[in-house]
Amino acid sequence: SDLFRTHTKKLLETQHYEILEAESGTAALEIIKQNPAISLVITDYHMPVMDGFELTAEIRKIRAMDKLAIIGMSAYGNPLLSSQFLKRGANDFLTKPYFEEELICRVNQNIDIIEHIAQLRDAAIRDQLTQLYNRRYFFGTGEKLFQNARRQNLDIAIAMIDIDHFKNINDTYGHREGDAALINIATLLQESFRASDIVARFGGEEFIVMAVNMSPEHRANHFETARRKIEELTIETAQNKIKATVSIGVTTTLKDSLDEMVRKADELLYQAKGKGRNCVIIEQ
Repeated sequence: SDLFRTHTKKLLETQHYEILEAESGTAALEIIKQNPAISLVITDYHMPVMDGFELTAEIRKIRAMDKLAIIGMSAYGNPLLSSQFLKRGANDFLTKPYFEEELICRVNQNIDIIEHIAQLRDAAIRDQLTQLYNRRYFFGTGEKLFQNARRQNLDIAIAMIDIDHFKNINDTYGHREGDAALINIATLLQESFRASDIVARFGGEEFIVMAVNMSPEHRANHFETARRKIEELTIETAQNKIKATVSIGVTTTLKDSLDEMVRKADELLYQAKGKGRNCVIIEQ
């Protein structure tokens, strides 16, 4: 009802939540499809067109329990309603009329759980120091993109990037300053590529990039620009100003496996090292 939605919205807005309203289950489903940032749904059981059970089941087809929480509600005194909501994928249930403090507590608890799971998921795929994706994520997601490329659905290029003489930075300035260099270069690399590309820390002072559907005529310039930006970067710490360069090897030829493409990019990286470092070698 309009009255119930208005009251609940005002109550939750005092907790600084952004609230979207829907007058039916079908309208709610469209809103959820259009707003992937939604993290919690409160749904009544009795609604026009699509009831709360149907809505919950439909939401679960597109959004998992660990990414979007659902709290079912009903004013009916049937004790089976709560179990039916939970069977269809709801995270929680409340009976109307509710105590305002209980609603706020339930909403906050469910949001906290969703956010905690997201943090754990993010920690599993991110490098702790640089916050880039880690090697595990690169191979997990990269393999899916590679298989799409094999089916000719997209085009990929793999680049291996290594900080030149990184041991000298650690030996000269110390490991804390070396970490600062890694963080700054990682940030610049992340900013140099698109959201559709994968930028990951491969290990030590080495990074890897999977560029997706980057136009062939722009590839060389794109990687050369990233190299030049790092060369021009001054890493300022509390005690020092550090300069660094990188060598980059890029393969754009689709191989029989993702591992083979990574190995080829690594070979090209060592060719760049052999040419004197601070350069890009691309296999067309």
